[in-house]
Amino acid sequence: MFMRRLGFALCWVVLALFVINSPTVAAHTTKNLFTLLGLLAQGLARFASAF
Repeated sequence: MFMRRLGFALCWVVLALFVINSPTVAAHTTKNLFTLLGLLAQGLARFASAF
């Protein structure tokens, strides 16, 4: 359990350092990830409505 919490905290620290170090790249990455998630959701909805 300790390793899981440590890994979770480390992930957030790395993410925060990435955002602080290069905010424009982080913004583009976030936008692209949300676009990808939206496309996946739309594809899943179309697949589910086909059956």
